[in-house]
Amino acid sequence: MFVRHNIPPDSIEWRLGRWNRATCTSKKNQEEVYRTLNLEDGPLGDEAAHRYCAVTMKHVEIWQEIATNSSTLSLILEDDAVFVPFFKEKFDRFVYTAIRTGALKTDPNNCASGRVHVSKNEWFEQDPAFVIGSCVGLRDSSFSSNVSNAHPLLSTHKEKFSRCAHAYLLNSCSARALLKQLHVQKYKFLVIDWLQTYLGLLSPTLQPFWLDPAIVYQGNMVLDLDEIPSFRRSTP
Repeated sequence: MFVRHNIPPDSIEWRLGRWNRATCTSKKNQEEVYRTLNLEDGPLGDEAAHRYCAVTMKHVEIWQEIATNSSTLSLILEDDAVFVPFFKEKFDRFVYTAIRTGALKTDPNNCASGRVHVSKNEWFEQDPAFVIGSCVGLRDSSFSSNVSNAHPLLSTHKEKFSRCAHAYLLNSCSARALLKQLHVQKYKFLVIDWLQTYLGLLSPTLQPFWLDPAIVYQGNMVLDLDEIPSFRRSTP
């Protein structure tokens, strides 16, 4: 997929890691999991919590790497991400627009002031996160989805960060904002989609943006018209 879209292989960092259902729920790793996710004492949760623990751990560890490495911009993809045609051209145009409009700053350490409390419409004085994927038909109400040649739209969504966590971008500032908010208080376990939205709503500096139309879709939510045998293959 990356080669087809002319994306250099050396720009990609794979995160297979050690986290799966077994390792994330084992007693020997419980202290690390609870510390990383800042979880309340007690059982991890129901069947869904056991199933999605590893996914949430992988995302939070990536946030830690982005913050530590002072990343200017990092694209986080889950393993079932499906790019739209001409993805690279559309992605490049999105990044250019985000910089030109002031939503994205090129200095990875130009973070929002700790005294700021971002409003739902704040565009400039914020730590940005960009959601470029969608899997449940969510879109900004201002986007003309019924128009075939509708112009792409970048919009703020302070109250609803995630519309699926399979494709989003952070810089070092937004990664730090997420991690800082994660450790304000202990939480019950949340799957990554809900955790993103919860932290984004509470963080005083984080501002989520949505790109419409989405340029990445979640594979298990896309109709397989070609009936490719591996299309719906999943890992434990």
